[in-house]
Amino acid sequence: HAYALDVRSQHVWDFAGEGYVHRLVLQGDEASAPKVGAVAPGRDSPSPQDEATHRKLEGLALEYNQLLRSQLARQRDVYEARVAERAGGADADARAAELRKLEDARRVAEKRRARHQKTLEEATERLRFVDDLATTLEADADRWAS
Repeated sequence: HAYALDVRSQHVWDFAGEGYVHRLVLQGDEASAPKVGAVAPGRDSPSPQDEATHRKLEGLALEYNQLLRSQLARQRDVYEARVAERAGGADADARAAELRKLEDARRVAEKRRARHQKTLEEATERLRFVDDLATTLEADADRWAS
């Protein structure tokens, strides 16, 4: 069941039943049932049976209010835990997005490095060819000069 307590009016809203289910009247720290007149109309004092029924109803209302308060407190704890979990999830999502962004940047940098490595190898090969050609031309020039 899902309940919510309106702090100002002390009414308890039942989300499943979509209506107010009870009203808490606080006296100090203790919750008690609203005071209901125990004297029947036309009588000066309540009968012993009316008093016993009234005490029994007050006890049941007090027990119900205490149970309801504990359930509401437990539900608040669950709600706060879920809120904290979602807040932590948002941080984790942000970290995961940043990690994906860094991974993408790493892949781009790796492709660029591979492309530059290939260009370097081609330039090195051309340099060897030019060096070999220069050495051959110098050797031929010495042979023709003699």
